[in-house]
Amino acid sequence: MLREAAHATRQQFGFTFGGSVVVEAFPNLFLGVLVSEEDYARIPKLRRGQKFDWLYDHAKENLMCLRKYLRLPKCVWRRVLTENDHELRAALICLLTAALEAENKAVRTGEETGGWFWLPPLELWKSWAIEAATEGL
Repeated sequence: MLREAAHATRQQFGFTFGGSVVVEAFPNLFLGVLVSEEDYARIPKLRRGQKFDWLYDHAKENLMCLRKYLRLPKCVWRRVLTENDHELRAALICLLTAALEAENKAVRTGEETGGWFWLPPLELWKSWAIEAATEGL
């Protein structure tokens, strides 16, 4: 049933996902690679659920850099800049994740058994994230 729903959604929105049935979004990781090491050093102690909003606020400028990779309506980018609702922000990150995959611009990370996550283009990752991702290669 999930596959059928995903297929119907893809057809509704005209997206193709490179043969993927489901694009797994992990908003904290998506935002995290866009936040500088200096900002992370200043992260306050946060309750569950608050880290996402902190990450969103600190990655917002870098999220706007995704415009060069994606053809989304201006209203989406306005919402990326102005949205303050936690759930709607999460929905925006899921939309950006799916759109990047649809445009074949996402970085896929993970493995076959545990699954894959789709992240922003590597060119936007902060250096600490690139170093962490390539450590041990």
